[in-house]
Amino acid sequence: MAILARGHCGHLREVLKKEYIGKKVKCPSCQKVILVHDTVALVTELLQETSRLNEELIKLRQQSPPTSAKQTQPQKGYAFANLSSSPLLENFQEVVQWFKAKQIEAKPDEKAMDISGFFDEIAVQLGDNWAILGEVCHKIQRTQAKGYTNLILNLSSHSQKEIQVVKQFCQEAYDKAFFTGYYTIDKDKKRVKLHLQTDKAIVKFFNGDWLEWFVFMKVATLLVEKQVKFACLRNFEIVFPNQDKHELDVFFLLKGSSLWGTTTAVWIECKSGEFRDSVEKYTKLRKRLQIDKTHSVLLALGISDENATGLTGM
Repeated sequence: MAILARGHCGHLREVLKKEYIGKKVKCPSCQKVILVHDTVALVTELLQETSRLNEELIKLRQQSPPTSAKQTQPQKGYAFANLSSSPLLENFQEVVQWFKAKQIEAKPDEKAMDISGFFDEIAVQLGDNWAILGEVCHKIQRTQAKGYTNLILNLSSHSQKEIQVVKQFCQEAYDKAFFTGYYTIDKDKKRVKLHLQTDKAIVKFFNGDWLEWFVFMKVATLLVEKQVKFACLRNFEIVFPNQDKHELDVFFLLKGSSLWGTTTAVWIECKSGEFRDSVEKYTKLRKRLQIDKTHSVLLALGISDENATGLTGM
């Protein structure tokens, strides 16, 4: 069997007569002179070429570093996006039992774990883009603290990409009722006006509660990715036998994880403002809870890595 192929125009046709194999003929489509091939020989040649290219591709992949090694920035998003609930986040009774074994009563707040609303989504969007949206959040906080509800953002000094991030955040926050109004107020569309919510939960969110949501979602996502079984609680109260009461921001109980090999408590306190007056308090509480210092974190927003290292050493 012969085949007429590789014409200038890509024409392909089967030739029934074998005597045409090896002869040059005009392509009936583009009139260019081409060679009539033996079908078996051509297919064999193509298979060999495909095999060679596949081997080269495998070698190149082996020489390239893995994708994780190339990632220098944390990935955006989280494992629980667009979910109204997750059994992974509702598994908090083991945390309650962990405290009970230490004769401490843990009082879960199921509302603080509820992802059916939009607090988790807006928090992750805010945290993932903090380098750009941090200024916006601070202005919202200052405006709310003064008792005002109107805020104008001047974005003229921002890049187009930054303006896009800010507007996308404002639009989504408005759609989800975190703002009562969102408008652009000039022709260049570089100034936007926000009408802020006065609802206590929204005010609390921008005043720092967002950071707890962000950390909670990101740590849970990391554990899911690492396939570590866990129980967790957020924003709950503990009561000691002498009736001393404390609120804890984020708490994870890692169960037989490959990271440490045993059940491990991880406690994270989040501070979006002043934190220095809390260091002594949390240090004493950590010792009282008998949690290893490498598994207890005071997350202070806005300090440098150098300062964090120094304060940890102290």
